[in-house]
Amino acid sequence: MITVAIGVCTVHRPVMLQKCLESLARQEVPVDVAPTIVVADNEAAASNRVLVENFVTTCPIPVRYIHEPRRGISMARNAILEAALDLAADWIAFIDDDETAAPDWLAELMAAATRYNADVIQGRVEPVYPEPTPFWVVRPTKRREGEVRTSTSTANVLFSASLIRPSEAGLRFDEDFALTGGGDIDFFARAHRAGASIFYSDKPCTFEYWPPERCTYRWQIFRAFSASVNNTRRERSERSAWRHAIKALTTTIGGVLTLIEAAIFAPISSHRFKRQALRGGKRLAAAAGRIAALTGYRAEPYRRIRGF
Repeated sequence: MITVAIGVCTVHRPVMLQKCLESLARQEVPVDVAPTIVVADNEAAASNRVLVENFVTTCPIPVRYIHEPRRGISMARNAILEAALDLAADWIAFIDDDETAAPDWLAELMAAATRYNADVIQGRVEPVYPEPTPFWVVRPTKRREGEVRTSTSTANVLFSASLIRPSEAGLRFDEDFALTGGGDIDFFARAHRAGASIFYSDKPCTFEYWPPERCTYRWQIFRAFSASVNNTRRERSERSAWRHAIKALTTTIGGVLTLIEAAIFAPISSHRFKRQALRGGKRLAAAAGRIAALTGYRAEPYRRIRGF
């Protein structure tokens, strides 16, 4: 029997958590797989304990509740890793609390791991946009089935417990990324450098709810800025400050040229103008984020919880 710990980190989003857990309860579990759902409640008070205890009474899959009062997504993820070791899990899966899983999600993750003989499988995340949503927000998935990756996120992932066992890779999520985000990218990048194989599969699917505020130009620009800050912090040991500065310069030039292109298309095509304006703005934000990181700035988007 193959044992799997399914991790869900949550904070201040009880309605979303409930929907996420209900989707996990509907999983079509393969006969040779024994999953356990592990919920890490990352609030100061154990606010979601009753919700999870009520869910346990109707869920056909075993559930373990963990209270991790130290605020930070890295702490919550590491609490799940410790629980997975305690459960002697062979594999660990993660899903975000603002996602729901397709009924065959876990089965498809396991099938992909076997198909590619992978240490890590990244699944497909389908955004669920509010209505109405600006057309320029919608982003088609560009990854190919079986694509080799060098890192991934925890939004929809399955990975071998060999990555976290003390006797093997012994990896943990870096708590320096607790409120900044990007700790999952860092974790899997280190796993890849240690020899782990990471593959993308289109078949294991989760659905991520996008609140209206994420569908704004302002949020998209801030997201590009904060992601660039965190990526630069993560890469500081791999690249010199000069290389980061040169990258920021070339990204700035690209952003300016894209905005010029947007201005040219403004009287011709509003669709092309808006898409290029967003693309150019995000490039400039990414360049600014890279420079900000070199000065020691930390973007901490996880201080504010979006959702319900």
